[in-house]
Amino acid sequence: MKLLTGMIVTLFASVWVALSLQQNPGYTMASFGDWTIETSLAFLVMVLCVAILACYAILRLSCKL
Repeated sequence: MKLLTGMIVTLFASVWVALSLQQNPGYTMASFGDWTIETSLAFLVMVLCVAILACYAILRLSCKL
């Protein structure tokens, strides 16, 4: 029952965030020397989550070796 409640809360939270970002997607800009990266906040958050998960997976795999 706790799992089902957690899944429903997560679903509603993700729908709320998606609808909020659809209305105002945000704007991020990072500059490194001559390079400038401009993207939406949602894309930046997704890229950071994937990067963190990839680093975590690499660390877990390297510890098993």
